[in-house]
Amino acid sequence: MVIESLIITKLQVVWDLNHAQRGFLGSAVFVGFFIGAFVSGKLSDVYGRRPVFIVGAFTTAVFSFISAVSPNYYFLLVIRAFFGSGVGISIPACSSLAVEITPTKYRAWVMNLVWVFFPVGEIFSVIIASYMLNEENGWRWLLAVVSIPATISCILSLFINESPRFYLSTRQFDKAFINLDRILKYSTDRIELTPEMKNRIINEELGDEDAKVIKSNYSTLCKKDYVRLTVQTCAIYFICSFCYYGFTFILPQLMKEHHNKSMITQEESDKHMFSTLIFAALSEIPSVFVASFLSNIKCLGRVRTMGIGLILSCIASILCAIFLAEIKIFGSIFKFSVNIPYGVIYVYTCEAFPTQIRSIAVGVTGAFNRLGGIFTPIISQMVFSLNIVGPFITFAIASLGGVFLAFFLPFETLGRTMD
Repeated sequence: MVIESLIITKLQVVWDLNHAQRGFLGSAVFVGFFIGAFVSGKLSDVYGRRPVFIVGAFTTAVFSFISAVSPNYYFLLVIRAFFGSGVGISIPACSSLAVEITPTKYRAWVMNLVWVFFPVGEIFSVIIASYMLNEENGWRWLLAVVSIPATISCILSLFINESPRFYLSTRQFDKAFINLDRILKYSTDRIELTPEMKNRIINEELGDEDAKVIKSNYSTLCKKDYVRLTVQTCAIYFICSFCYYGFTFILPQLMKEHHNKSMITQEESDKHMFSTLIFAALSEIPSVFVASFLSNIKCLGRVRTMGIGLILSCIASILCAIFLAEIKIFGSIFKFSVNIPYGVIYVYTCEAFPTQIRSIAVGVTGAFNRLGGIFTPIISQMVFSLNIVGPFITFAIASLGGVFLAFFLPFETLGRTMD
């Protein structure tokens, strides 16, 4: 999304794009995300986390590179949608796999530390863009270079082991114990599974009547036990995505407009824009540790931590609208704040749903996550065309709605044993 927001100012000139076309280009990625995430959960619950993650990583790498040779706007629009589908396919499988191989007390830390690499990716993109974007066909070279991490991810995915929990839930006990032994081999306790331990695990799985009746279907999420949980987590995902990606998408355009009114040189404007983007991305890194720390405090847990983060993002968004000249400071606070619930909701979702429907739940909630990304470039562009601070007012209202959704989640998951 950072790359989209940066190249769009160049493509506006090269292909003479209007406000609507710029918004749709940002939304195309999330249309792909939405479709990919929606089908990924079902596939990884049926075929396993690993093969689905490999397919997603391969799709991401291929279409990431093809984007660089796009001959026109409509070709790029379609290719970025396919690229987004690869990311959408990868994330539910990846999230389920990560949480299923992590001990309960480390789960929030591991899941949130994974997200540290989001701002690392942003910083990488901005630094590369600062050197390439103003060169002839610089936007093409930029898209080509940032496809390298996707290619590395594709290669690494081939060396990932399947989740033992998935094998247990599908009664593939031999495969489960092989992978479990691989994990335990590198644990601090160096535990070895004895035949007695294996038999006990098998008996527990075979005797779990609840696991037998839970089917990995979309309709399961609409049943009485899960419908409220599904609706509220989907809504929180939507709001976090809407605010986070909306800010990322609109920031370069907002700064360009503001600097044009300030009558400063193009070089000074670009320098300030790149430094602000890096500063905002850096602010996300401490938010990961804050989210992990707060969500593991018993009196706060996952639920209250999300609520606190959304309150802060609402306040920060209002401050951005009031003090636009200080966007580097208040924009960074906004990104820091919204990243807290964004990180915790992933952990909460993985803990709240049982293994049999975990990936499909992560996929469906992730689809609403991407739905927020689909709407935010279009809405942000529309509101931005009416008033330069309009997007921040919109983000503040959305964050306030998220506060109520978070505090009224049906239960807390801190310390909860995974089903």
